[in-house]
Amino acid sequence: MIKFFKTLAKFFRRDFFNMTYTLKGNEIELWKSIIEKAKIGYNEWYEETHGDDLCGPWIKDYTIEENNLLDKIHHKLYGEDWWIAVPISTAQVNYVMYDDIKDKVIY
Repeated sequence: MIKFFKTLAKFFRRDFFNMTYTLKGNEIELWKSIIEKAKIGYNEWYEETHGDDLCGPWIKDYTIEENNLLDKIHHKLYGEDWWIAVPISTAQVNYVMYDDIKDKVIY
């Protein structure tokens, strides 16, 4: 379903349903860095836990700019009314946010 909304947003160069986020300017490089760091964090987490861990993976060594971009995109798509019930680190929260939005970002 999200592919449909991404296709519409790309075609019309406008997000009619607030279902996607189109990266602008230097956000593209930041997003590519977030993707790589999320892969590294996931692989480290999986090596340590074999996927058997309630807390989940993390984003490895993220920067303030990357953190701010995740916050910005996640806030646009999900607002402020969301929460996580398990006490986890900020790096793990960032991975949850990344996982929520990764398929909704256009670049």
